[in-house]
Amino acid sequence: MKDNNHDHNSSQLQHNKTKTQKDSLVLMCYQNFSGVRQAKLMSSEKYDLNDPDSHTKFSTCGLFLPCCKDIIAPGLKFLNAPRQLKMVPDAQSIRKSPFHPNHSLVFSKLQQPDGRPFVGCPRNQLYRAIDSLKEIGYYLKIGIEIEFYLLDSKTLKPTESNTESSLTSLVSLIDDFDQLNLIMKQNGINLEAAHKECGSSQYEAVLKYGDVVKTLDDYYLAKEIITQHFKKRGYVVTYLPKPFMEAPGNGAHVHMSLWKNGINVMSNVKNNHSLSAEGENFMAGILKYYDALLHFLTPSPNSLKRLQTQNYVGCYKVWGVENKEAPIRLISPLKPNQGCQQFEIKSFDNTANFYFAIASTIVCGLQGLKDELKLPQPENDDVHLLSIKERESLGIKMLPNDFEQRVSIIMSEQGQPLRHFFGDELILNILRVHQQDFEFFKDINHEDELRLLLERY
Repeated sequence: MKDNNHDHNSSQLQHNKTKTQKDSLVLMCYQNFSGVRQAKLMSSEKYDLNDPDSHTKFSTCGLFLPCCKDIIAPGLKFLNAPRQLKMVPDAQSIRKSPFHPNHSLVFSKLQQPDGRPFVGCPRNQLYRAIDSLKEIGYYLKIGIEIEFYLLDSKTLKPTESNTESSLTSLVSLIDDFDQLNLIMKQNGINLEAAHKECGSSQYEAVLKYGDVVKTLDDYYLAKEIITQHFKKRGYVVTYLPKPFMEAPGNGAHVHMSLWKNGINVMSNVKNNHSLSAEGENFMAGILKYYDALLHFLTPSPNSLKRLQTQNYVGCYKVWGVENKEAPIRLISPLKPNQGCQQFEIKSFDNTANFYFAIASTIVCGLQGLKDELKLPQPENDDVHLLSIKERESLGIKMLPNDFEQRVSIIMSEQGQPLRHFFGDELILNILRVHQQDFEFFKDINHEDELRLLLERY
């Protein structure tokens, strides 16, 4: 597994030298396969960001912990890795910490002792997927919508009950969003929009689209910035997919566009739906393998509770033009005679390891490009309103919403592109981690689940 970013990292480290050399501590960020944000705080003397060979030790099993408790999932196998790995800085991710003025922050990658990338590192796998897409001349840009609830820290209940886009709710937090925007801007994060969502005390923050890795790092930090800001105000922020059974869930919708030579290549106004051939191929690959892909976008027991019909999530294996009940939604252009520029995947939630989830999505889209796959006819209305017989006649099926069913699908031909790219060993290790959570939470009532996971997501 070749590390294609080593040379760039070395030069980038030198470029960032002056801006980090005075910082006393370094916050080293990463995310495990349960989607939990994690970090280590290191002395800058021990972990020198100006040294391309700087590293610290990291347990091989450290990324493979369930969210229910800190245990190593039984059955993990790393045939070609030692017990200890090297955690190294990803140079292009170095920035000032938004959490302390005298600290630096960096996102980390894992290497074998000899410097080879560790296959179990989701960041390494994301770079592999991006490079594979670049090999055929394409790259991706993404934007993310972050949904979250603000809860009273004592009662863990919403503090208001206004409807979607309520001016009153938004104005009551206008100073907070102003401060959040300022903090994010100072750290290179572009908060493009914010509004009140459908749930009581539920809000959405939209990050501007851009480079895949940078946008994912921004998403990771934006959530923590929001969490820490409102914690000081007496709120608990939760990004849990389904904090309340009777209320709308929290998604993390991802908007995507395919690019080549600096040009968005999603559109062709002469084609159906103003969608280019390569845009269709990419989307068709994602749709074809969506049964297997879905688990890595919605991997937790709580994820399954969010995947309900008529909740703007998308529970059937369809795509549509401006259909918010389809998991894959083609966005119509706002200007006349302009082709489509992007599509949205609605399934993503905040328990996913987004680096691996986006890598998996790229792999499926890449397969569609290679095989020149075509999309079926779009479903532009809520297919749940059709009768069972009508859906059967159209070949419309529900997406898998059971862990054992998902595992079976991933290990079938449907999951072949993912298993071929990432290897059976990594896929099985991830599933072993998730299995621990599914077994743990099957006998836990929803209120206890909420209390346990509220601040982890």
